Amino acid sequence: SPIAFDLDNIPDFALGRAPATDLFAFDATQHGALKLVSRTGGATIKVDLGAFACVFHMGPCWLEDGKLIAHVLLFERYGSLGNAMGFDVRSQAFDPIPWSRSNGGPTLR
Repeated sequence: SPIAFDLDNIPDFALGRAPATDLFAFDATQHGALKLVSRTGGATIKVDLGAFACVFHMGPCWLEDGKLIAHVLLFERYGSLGNAMGFDVRSQAFDPIPWSRSNGGPTLR
């Protein structure tokens, strides 16, 4: 998931006036990517996804006939950090209904 770091928010975070999620934001102008890390010390491989993507979860992955098979759940668009799946980090409130697909929430692919 392409993330931009906002140095301007460090003082508020350090003083307890802002959550850590204010330090980061998604950069929807950048492509998402998967980084594959070898368990045996081989090279790390970066796979460009060709468009913005917020990787939500990696499932099973394996090589089959020389091809990588990867089960990846991702969002093609994502609001902002700190309000994922209807949880508001500031108020600690949980309301998943606005995140539903029928209300225009992002589609998990």
